[in-house]
Amino acid sequence: MERLYHFERSQIIALPRPETFAFFSNPHHLEAITPSFVHFKFLREPPPEFQGGSVLMYRIRILGVPFRWQSIIEAWEPPLRFVDLQVKGPYAYWRHIHDFEEIGERRTRARDRIDFALPLGRLGIFAYRLFVNRMLSRIFDYREERLREMLGGSPEGTSDRQAG
Repeated sequence: MERLYHFERSQIIALPRPETFAFFSNPHHLEAITPSFVHFKFLREPPPEFQGGSVLMYRIRILGVPFRWQSIIEAWEPPLRFVDLQVKGPYAYWRHIHDFEEIGERRTRARDRIDFALPLGRLGIFAYRLFVNRMLSRIFDYREERLREMLGGSPEGTSDRQAG
């Protein structure tokens, strides 16, 4: 079995939890918070809002190599959390948990927890060390900046980072 990796980020959003959850429930916002170097493009028009069982089909590029990615919303618990699972894509396994925690009345901690495995055995371990962890960090650094621009939040002390 492939080695399982874990990546986690959280950020304080200056909106109540229901509004924060609604923002993340809109698949089109995914395009707005994904950096251009990923070349994210939907292959099929997504639903206007996620719900349990929603299927997303899109294309990304990793180091210039195109990959088709299909994911399904396997858990849907508004306004607390939702989970997307890669059905087809570049990873041997990818499960992304989106949690939303109230911080007072007008702020929400949005937490992303990703468990993933890379294909190709030892070559996958080498790829993780060489670029995968850094690439995920760059994607979520960009995402954090865009979310702060779009939704507000304090720039200092709002993000928790964890990988391993």
